[in-house]
Formats: sequence, structure tokens, C-alpha cells
Amino acid sequence: MRRGFMIGCFGLLGLCVICAGVGYFAGLPRVRDGLQDGVAEFGATEIAEIFAIPGAAGPGTFTLTEADINARIQAENPDTNNIDDWLIDITPAGYDVGFSANGEEVSYSGNMVAENGRLSVTNTEADATFFEWFFSAGAMGNAIERSFNTWLDANNLTLTDVQLGDGEVTLVTEAV
Repeated sequence: MRRGFMIGCFGLLGLCVICAGVGYFAGLPRVRDGLQDGVAEFGATEIAEIFAIPGAAGPGTFTLTEADINARIQAENPDTNNIDDWLIDITPAGYDVGFSANGEEVSYSGNMVAENGRLSVTNTEADATFFEWFFSAGAMGNAIERSFNTWLDANNLTLTDVQLGDGEVTLVTEAV
């Protein structure tokens, strides 16, 4: 009787270990991809609406201010499922995306450059180890890149320069 109980307990423990392994190797990448896709889609939509131009946008200079971004985030997402205090800060040194999630402060930072006609995010960092495990600084950078590059593609534009200033980012574009 004791031997059967012990074998059953080890079998149950083994099943739990297998389930945890499957969750880690199969579930976590899906969660990460879902977060990155959601951030990129949200960003692309917001950028398109901030740069709202009747018809397709033509080549030129487009300025996006942190005030516009922050106001749209608050207006579009008053209930963000346990994510509070969204703040985007743009300086000549780069960007900082910060928020609090379940009481933990999270901040992502990096720089933006024009590279081969596309926006590229460089020097990405995150300051929250736990949250970084789910959504890395690189994933946030990729989502930001996709947000801007989706808008560029939709308008048949290439990026020639990115100028970061106090509270704003300016995109200089030309036709494809």
C-alpha cells in the first residue's frame, strides 16, 4: 500500500513537472508574442491617428509629441487591466516608456535612428527584472519599430532622419 501511494505521488509530481515545462517552453513564447503584437498594433493605430491626414501622407516632416501620445493612451485606455500611470518621455538622448503594473514600476528606454529607410530602436533597456522576463526591452523596441514602420509602409514612405527633442520626435520622410 505504501509503495503504491509513493509511486502515485511521484507520478503526480512528474506530471506537474512536465506540465510546467510545456507551459514554460510553449506558453511563455505565445504570451511574449501576444504582448509584442498588441503593443505594436496599438502603437501603429495611435501613430496613424495622431498623424491623421486625409488620404495618404506624402513625404515631409512629421512631429509626434509625448503630450499627444500620453493623452491618447489615457483617453483610449482608461481601464488598462492593472496597468496604471502610463508615461512616455522623449528627450534628445532617447525615449522612456514607463508604467506601473500591479504595484511594480516598469520602465523601458532606448534610442531611435533612421536606418535603411526604416525606424530602428537601439540601446534598449528595462529596469524591472520580473517584467523583463515576460516582455523584454528588445521586444518593446521591436514593437515601437513595428508601430512606426507600419505607418511608413502604409503611406509608401521611407525614413531619412529621426530627430529626438525635448518632448517630441520628428520623422523626416521621402517617397519610396
